[in-house]
Amino acid sequence: MPEKPTYEELEQKVRDLERTEASLRESEEKYRFLAENVTNVIWTMDMEMRLTYLSRSVGLLLGFTPEEAMARTLRELMTLDSYERCIKVYDEELAEHNKGTRTKEPVQVKVELVGKGGVTVMTEVQANFVYSADDEPTGIIGVVRDITEINRALMELKESQIILRTVVDATPNGVFVKDQDGRYLLANNALASLYHASPDELVGRTDMELAQLGKLSEDEARSFIADDQEVMQTKRSKIITDEPLTRKDGTTCWFYTVKAPLSLPDKENCILGVAIDITKLKEAEKAIKDAEIEKTTILDHQPDHAVLQDVGGRILWANLAACQSVAMQREELTGKFCYEIWQRRQDACPDCPVRKSLATGKLETVVKTTPDGKIWRIQGIPILNEKGEIIRALEPSEDITEKTRQEELLKQSEEKYRDLVERINDVIFSVDLDGRISYMSPSGGRSWDMSRNI
Repeated sequence: MPEKPTYEELEQKVRDLERTEASLRESEEKYRFLAENVTNVIWTMDMEMRLTYLSRSVGLLLGFTPEEAMARTLRELMTLDSYERCIKVYDEELAEHNKGTRTKEPVQVKVELVGKGGVTVMTEVQANFVYSADDEPTGIIGVVRDITEINRALMELKESQIILRTVVDATPNGVFVKDQDGRYLLANNALASLYHASPDELVGRTDMELAQLGKLSEDEARSFIADDQEVMQTKRSKIITDEPLTRKDGTTCWFYTVKAPLSLPDKENCILGVAIDITKLKEAEKAIKDAEIEKTTILDHQPDHAVLQDVGGRILWANLAACQSVAMQREELTGKFCYEIWQRRQDACPDCPVRKSLATGKLETVVKTTPDGKIWRIQGIPILNEKGEIIRALEPSEDITEKTRQEELLKQSEEKYRDLVERINDVIFSVDLDGRISYMSPSGGRSWDMSRNI
C-alpha cells in the first residue's frame, strides 16, 4: 500500500492548489478585462450554435446588452443571406473535421448583423472550433469586427478608380504606365487601339513582345525601351517631339510623347507616359511645306515682281524676279521696307498702293517711275484671314516700260495715219459682217453731201 501523505505534504498540496487557483483566477480576470474592453466583439457558441458568451462591446456594435443579444437566436441577429452563409461554412468545416482534413485554421466570413431598431451593420467574423483534449470540437469561438467604414472607404476608392479610369479612357491621347521591366501596368483605350488590341491585352506585355506580335517594328520597340530606361535612370521626365509608330497596315503615326518617372507603393521605378497623336499636324505641316514649295516655284518663274509684306510694310518674302532686280538674296530683303530698296527713300511713298489697300481693304493700283527710269504698274492686294481681318498685303509689280513705249509709238503712228486719211480726197470706209458701215473718212461724208445736192 502506498504511504499516506504526511500532514506537511497535504498542507503543501493545498497551498499549491490555492496558488494555482489564484493564478487561474488572475489570468481569467485579465483576459475577461481584455475581452470586455476591446472594440471588437468576442463571442463563444456551443455546437448547437447557441451563444454562450458575448463581450460588452456588442453594445457599441448593435445597441444590445450582452444579455439581450444572447437571448436572441443567430437567425434573429443576422440577415437571411448572412445566416445561410454562416450555416453553410459551419457544415463545411464540421464535415472537413469529420473527414480528418481540417487544418484548424480560423475561417473568415463577411456577415451583415441586425442591431436594435433593425439597423444593419456589415462585419467581418473570424471563428474557429474549440477543441477538447481528445481533439473533438466542443464549441466555437470568434471575433466580430465592424467593417462599415472600411467598406465605405473601399466603395469610395472603387468609385474614384472608376472615375479615373473613365477619364483616362475618355482622353484621345494614349496613356500608359510601365514597370521597371517595361511591362505595361496600365494602358487606356486610345493607346490600345493603336495596337489593334484591348487594354487588357497590353497589360503584362513589353514593347518587344508587342513587336514580336507584329504590333510595331522592333526598331521602334528598341527606341521606346531606350527612352524608358533613360527616364528610369535619370529620374527625370523626357519629351519626344516626333515619335513614330508603324501601324499593322504599314502607315505611320506620329506622336508627341511625354514620359515621367513614377513611384507606386509596391513598384518604385515605373514610367508614366502620355502620347499625343500629332499625325494630322505633321500632315498639315507637310501640306504647308508642299504649298510653300509650289508657291515659290510658281512665283519664281514669273517675270513680274511679287513681294509679300506685313501690315507694317516690312517685306516677308520676295520672288526671284524681285530679288534679281536689286541683286539681293531673299533673306537680305526680309524685314526691310520696299521703298528703301526700289525707291531709295527713307519714308513710304505718298501714293503707295500697299498702304492704300491696307486702309481700304481693296485692290489699289498705281503707275510709278523708279530712279533707274523704268515704269512700273504696282498693285496693293490685301490678304484677309477667315475673320475678314487684314493680316498681310501682296505687292505685285509689272515692268511696263517697254509696253508704255510701244503704246506711245502706236499712238503716234495712229495719229499720223489718221491725219493722212482725213486729208486725202478718196473715200475710205470699213464695213462690219452685217454690211453696216463702221468707219468712213471725212471725204466720204463730203461726197455724200455732194451726191445729195445733185
